[in-house]
Amino acid sequence: MQRHPCVLLVQRLDIRGLTVILYLGVGAFTGYVHLSWAAAKPGLFVNIGDVIAAVGTTGRCQGNQLHFALAVGGVIVDLTIGRALDARRIAVM
Repeated sequence: MQRHPCVLLVQRLDIRGLTVILYLGVGAFTGYVHLSWAAAKPGLFVNIGDVIAAVGTTGRCQGNQLHFALAVGGVIVDLTIGRALDARRIAVM
């Protein structure tokens, strides 16, 4: 049985701006930051192809952009080099 991601959070944060976080199951989360608007609502399940939000300039950023993050088991995965980084180390950088 395939599980669908659940919208965990839709909130405007000081630095990150409008943020959407999805829970993928088995301890995995994805985050989308600096959004202009969000169609996703907390508690809803989403399917492949569903529009959850749009790229924007909210929070501390200059120009349209989207920051994407993946965390598994509390560890942020660095998608640019394919290795896991300790979330506590990221937070103080």
